[in-house]
Amino acid sequence: MSAMLNLARTLGGFSVSYFQVPWALKHGALQTFGCEAAVVAALFLLIVPALQLKGRVLRVSDMI
Repeated sequence: MSAMLNLARTLGGFSVSYFQVPWALKHGALQTFGCEAAVVAALFLLIVPALQLKGRVLRVSDMI
């Protein structure tokens, strides 16, 4: 699972630069970085509260 996530991160990182350069040339780098910041902030606001609420349930494991 870790290898698959790292592969997705790597391939996603390379594909961003393919689309980002033409977008930055057309709209400016500030808009590009602003959208990246918005995505990071949205993911943070979705994931962190969910982990705070469901963390105890996620830590319980019957596999041990």
